[in-house]
Amino acid sequence: MWQGAATPLAEAAMWIGSPHKAGMTAVFLAKTILPPVVILGLDPRIHTVSYPKMQKRFWVYFLTTRRGGTLYTGVTNNLPRRLLEHTSGTGSQFTRRYSVKRLVWYEVHPSAPQAIAREKAIKHWPRAWKVELIEAMNPNWFDLGRNLNC
Repeated sequence: MWQGAATPLAEAAMWIGSPHKAGMTAVFLAKTILPPVVILGLDPRIHTVSYPKMQKRFWVYFLTTRRGGTLYTGVTNNLPRRLLEHTSGTGSQFTRRYSVKRLVWYEVHPSAPQAIAREKAIKHWPRAWKVELIEAMNPNWFDLGRNLNC
């Protein structure tokens, strides 16, 4: 039985500082939450499988109808899914109304706040700056969604 804690998870977690006091940050330290996965029939000292933490990605992107056409700026955490939503007409009312379906530019960010801040900044840019950004990456305005591997 576990001594000093109700569960292994409670034993593994401890908080430093008080999250309720101003200026203090709660820091979660884990000794061991889950053991590595062991495949049955193999020696666990040699044959263990560890799964690295999945790294989330966030995209800021431009969709258009054609070269020089209507532009749509968006942000998502799953670009292939979001493109499918736009092409099927369930993405947004704007893209459905104006048939904006061609992916002409995208940018990857490691966190949602960074991607959202970039999208908001780009939305306030003049059109000429947006066109310049697209043409730096995709001078012929090809549909990048066709060859997208995320």
